Amino acid sequence: MILGEGLFLTIFLFFGIYLVDQGYRKEVAAAKQRRNFLLSITHELKSPIASIHLILETFLKRNLEGEAIKKL
Repeated sequence: MILGEGLFLTIFLFFGIYLVDQGYRKEVAAAKQRRNFLLSITHELKSPIASIHLILETFLKRNLEGEAIKKL
């Protein structure tokens, strides 16, 4: 009887550990996906802002002609 109860407890203990591990892995994957999404979004937002910043610096540092200004 004690052996059966010990075996029963051990099986359920391992099953519980398995379920916790599966939940942990899902949470880690979701966190990684969120981080990648945020990195992609911030990159997409920073690229146009950096281009505009460089163009404005060019306007301030150089004396450009009308055609060059229109091109930028």
